[in-house]
Amino acid sequence: MPTANSFKYLASYNTTSGNFYGAGFDGIPVIFEFNNVGEVDVSDFDKYQALSGEQICNFYWNFAGIEFNASAEVPLLEFDVGSPPAPVSNTSDGSVSFNGQLLLGNNDNGEGYDPSERMIAYPSANNYFEVVSEDSGDPWPFTLRISAGVSSVSSIVRLMSNGSFLGYGMKDVCDVEVFATNRSDVGVQSLTKRVIIKSYFETELSDYTFSQRNFGGATFWQAEKEEYVDNSDGTAEDPVYILEDTASLGTINPIFFTY
Repeated sequence: MPTANSFKYLASYNTTSGNFYGAGFDGIPVIFEFNNVGEVDVSDFDKYQALSGEQICNFYWNFAGIEFNASAEVPLLEFDVGSPPAPVSNTSDGSVSFNGQLLLGNNDNGEGYDPSERMIAYPSANNYFEVVSEDSGDPWPFTLRISAGVSSVSSIVRLMSNGSFLGYGMKDVCDVEVFATNRSDVGVQSLTKRVIIKSYFETELSDYTFSQRNFGGATFWQAEKEEYVDNSDGTAEDPVYILEDTASLGTINPIFFTY
């Protein structure tokens, strides 16, 4: 886990309009509060969770990134003779995988990742993308993909309801997806597994399940989706190539600085 100098939250003052004042290193920097914190009216949102000044401050200074594991794998096939429905054999595997940490980074000036730098700069968001695709030489072309993003703490906003300040939230915390499809001209199969974590969802996302998770004393909403599509007929000409266990996505855990 990343380490940093010690930090202790002292105090904050919230006005009725949602302005936030912190005590130097122990609050959100003044430049951040007055120049960057936007407002979101969540009055009609499907789900939202407001955080106190202390909660958002601790998250601001201590959040370092996420850790997760994701993978997808299919057999690479080749025809023994002729073309489908001729027999096929398994030659090797096509796969994508990630098992580790996706951390926030420095901004363009090389500042912001470490908490001691967040007084003058914000950490930058970070993304991961890996794709393996087979268009030719395989009887049933496929695509495997892992995409992940962790958002900078500069996505902090004030949550409002009919003009009243409710607390703070994060527009985004992270979004991780693993996807597999055979892209066949005959039958189409696909598997999607995705997790989104943030403070609010404006609308109810179709086919997602929702739960709440606590990160470092702050509660967020998590939307999770697992969708499997199989339009094949299971024959040699149109086999089941993408299965329900082709891809996996483990639990996404936040990473906080230790002291």
